[in-house]
Amino acid sequence: MSHYRSQRESYLVGLGPCSWRTLSMVALCAVLTVNALLVPAMVFAQPPAAEDATDGEPMEPEEQSDPIFNLEDMQVPSVDECLNGIGRDWVILTTDKVYVVESIVPRPNTLDRRKRLLEQKLDERRTVSAENRDKLIQEIDDLQYLYVSLPNASGNPERRLPIRVIKEIVHHEDLMLRRLNLLLDEQNIELALELLNRLERTWEAWPGVDAAHNRLLMVDGEYRIGQQNYEGALAVLRELYARSKNYPQLSQRYGHAIDQLVAAALAQQDYQRAFFYLDDLTGRFTDHPVFQKYDAQLSQQVRELIAQATAAAGQGDHRAATMLVEEGARVWPRTAELAPAYRQYAERFQRLHVGVVDRPGAGQAFFLPTPADVRKRSLNLLPLFELNRMRDGTAYYRTRFFDEWEPYDLGRRMKFTLRQFRQPSDLHNVITVADVVTPLLRRLEPTHPDNDERLASYIDSISVLSPLEFMIEFRRVPPRVEPLLSGVLLKANQQLAAEAEDASDPTLIGPLSNPGGFDESAVPAGQFGMERTLPEPDGLPLFHVAELVEHQYENHEDAIQGLMRGDVSMLVDLPDLLVRRMQEDEGFLQQFEVQQLDLPRTQVIQFNPQSKPLRVRELRRGLAYAVDRQRMLKDFVLQDEQMRHGRIVTGPFPSNSPARHVLVKERRYDLSSAIAMKVAAMKVLKGDIPKLRFVVEPGPIQMATATEMARIWNRIGIPVEVIEGTQPAPEDWDMMFRSIQLVEPIVQIWPFLTISERAQLSDLDHYPDWLKQELVELDRTSDQSRAMTKMQELHRHLWDDAANIPLWELDQFRVVRKTIVGFPPRAMHCYDGIEQWVCQPWYAGGQP
Repeated sequence: MSHYRSQRESYLVGLGPCSWRTLSMVALCAVLTVNALLVPAMVFAQPPAAEDATDGEPMEPEEQSDPIFNLEDMQVPSVDECLNGIGRDWVILTTDKVYVVESIVPRPNTLDRRKRLLEQKLDERRTVSAENRDKLIQEIDDLQYLYVSLPNASGNPERRLPIRVIKEIVHHEDLMLRRLNLLLDEQNIELALELLNRLERTWEAWPGVDAAHNRLLMVDGEYRIGQQNYEGALAVLRELYARSKNYPQLSQRYGHAIDQLVAAALAQQDYQRAFFYLDDLTGRFTDHPVFQKYDAQLSQQVRELIAQATAAAGQGDHRAATMLVEEGARVWPRTAELAPAYRQYAERFQRLHVGVVDRPGAGQAFFLPTPADVRKRSLNLLPLFELNRMRDGTAYYRTRFFDEWEPYDLGRRMKFTLRQFRQPSDLHNVITVADVVTPLLRRLEPTHPDNDERLASYIDSISVLSPLEFMIEFRRVPPRVEPLLSGVLLKANQQLAAEAEDASDPTLIGPLSNPGGFDESAVPAGQFGMERTLPEPDGLPLFHVAELVEHQYENHEDAIQGLMRGDVSMLVDLPDLLVRRMQEDEGFLQQFEVQQLDLPRTQVIQFNPQSKPLRVRELRRGLAYAVDRQRMLKDFVLQDEQMRHGRIVTGPFPSNSPARHVLVKERRYDLSSAIAMKVAAMKVLKGDIPKLRFVVEPGPIQMATATEMARIWNRIGIPVEVIEGTQPAPEDWDMMFRSIQLVEPIVQIWPFLTISERAQLSDLDHYPDWLKQELVELDRTSDQSRAMTKMQELHRHLWDDAANIPLWELDQFRVVRKTIVGFPPRAMHCYDGIEQWVCQPWYAGGQP
């Protein structure tokens, strides 16, 4: 049997149900009577005599001597007191009297906590054992009082206040919140924020801090709106939305700021900025009146553009129709009627937008074709034979214009037959013999500006057999005819230039036609456009790129932003650092492709053959020894320790080219040897080395690399001045940093060394006799194998003589949106095979 049963069962068992209930009531009345006797009858009881009180026991408050204040006279502490003073709490009594006391614990919600604890003790009293009853009663009695400490009381500062006479406890943190709200009433944001920061650092979860933070953000936003700082207002209101999206008046204030910003953007026709703000608004507040207002306004504007596009397409002006729906997508892509119209017109006349950082013709000091010029020439000039693929360093060609080219008499004569058909999507036209023979004759004519001495030394005569056939007779058989004729270019719309020429020109054997290709088109400022000269006819099942528009940006980072915004769908000539970041970004690769081109780009330092100081071989070698290729390729060009997309080269051609001599090794970086060569050069020059002018190909990476090279050269005593390629051309130059692609070294080495587009014998006047002889012998070698052997020997001699400084080759990439399809499997340059590309309709903010 349990303890209670053994002690009391004998007593309780004799009582019936009524007797049991009566006994329970008596016990409860007894307990309540004891508790009533223990609670003081007076709120402010007089303390016991001084001789009976001890210093360690709290005393009852003394109304006469203790500092007590009227509630109506209390002032909220100042900002300085809140931040730098000692924290005090207010204890407000039911009589509206106030005690200022030291910080009370526990906090916050002191009274609520005491009430819950008291209720807990009262519940425990029902089940407490007899031996613990007295202790519990004492605890209940203590909970009827709040023990505080008066900061300025005489004697013992501790007091106890009956809970039942306390109306409210205002803690120091609550007082700081009151001061903060008063500051917000005055729009004193700075001091209010300082108080809020202090509160959040010391007690972030204090009741009311979160609400104060929200109110501060709202007041700050309203203040900024009043100051017409709408961007700043949106910044704080966005933070408020993240904390409390249903905050009162937030939707109205947010909409007002957006309204002002959109109106300003539309006044400047900056529709992209307006779309950003309106998209931001509707993403937070669905069906907001401000959004609905501009949605109706801009949608009507887009409908008018669609109507104009329909009219233009009806008149056969497909380019205008596409440009109008593109403008509609720029104005308001959310227009419901835009998607079908955009799909219809953008499929018919496809415009490809490309992001670049340069434009053709920008070079001044750098007088050779820049990367932008090379891009333009790949669209504007159609070679008789163009590079198709590279295999083991050997170039293979294709042609748009010939059906056959058949050799006769062991290759001394060659018959060419022109194609008589074309596909509607082909970039080229069906041409006549006059279109091919005329540019050939101009290269053979000594007095013509296009004269090419080397080509003339190969060709003895050209005879026209029919409108579609002609025969070339060679004085000497070239190793390969395709590389020799690949430099003969047919220009788009060449017939327009021929009409302005003298009809008595002996090279003009007949009327010229348009061979095809792209020609410049009218586009807005900051863009460069190239349009097909042979548009695709109506009724085709599939259309292709009809116009390419390059958008020029300040830097590559801005170009990438344009790609992400949807302004452009392709990027070219990107730094390797950005290419690698894209390749490693899985989210990016879901929308875009990073395609590697087959033909790398080689960068070299080339010397001016007319520069007197650089005719001294010791000076050229000193410059070469002072170039730390490994470090510069890693740190400046690729910014990649592993050099995954670049390689050190020993010649001005690809590293896998058969023209490379296997015994030629990378020139070491050796400052000691460089200084020794400089000293030797000074002896040859009989004096100090003059300042060398170093012209650099346009481009930020090229400029940074060349500047570092010049720093090292100047450090060892070779004075060098760096001249950016876009600056005005100097009177003379000594060195040049350039990029090249020598796919046929046997044919291209001569123009490369003479820094000209064609091989002229007079350009070799400033070179040593041994180099002249080797170039001429190479040029007159008919056997391909023997010619390659001579090229390898020439490579070794050029390296020994430090005729140029080969640096490195860089893999080339292009980034395209996945809506562009139809690329060839192996691309040589960034616009290779563009006539087969298809731009599937797409615009930012919509899905046509």
